[in-house]
Amino acid sequence: PRQRLAIAQELEYQQLGLAPFTDPTPWQRLSRQQQADFNEKYLALGPALQEYSKAQFTALSEERQEHAFNMFLNLDLETLSEVINGELAREREAAEAQRVAADRERQRQQEIRAQQQQQQQQQQQQQQQQRNRF
Repeated sequence: PRQRLAIAQELEYQQLGLAPFTDPTPWQRLSRQQQADFNEKYLALGPALQEYSKAQFTALSEERQEHAFNMFLNLDLETLSEVINGELAREREAAEAQRVAADRERQRQQEIRAQQQQQQQQQQQQQQQQRNRF
């Protein structure tokens, strides 16, 4: 039974134009109609959401891609846009928090260097004063 299923799947994949004995990507597993529906929704998104979605799709694992394709196919455009906008906002907030943390760390390092330089200068002055006493 498993061999028959495997052979049937292989024949189906070859009919879709896939190379023999290769696993299809999540995109290739979608029917032609699903691919068309996906493209229609994708193109209906605003440019920023399209760009964000494209970046996400290319960075996701295959399992997460399947989930994302299903979201595109099952949600109406308004809900899909809200979901993507929410993800984009969270990502921007995280990036901003990371930027602020990096700025604080950079400032802290500058303060440490300034303190070290000041200490060095004080030590040099003290050494110079001791030399002048003798």
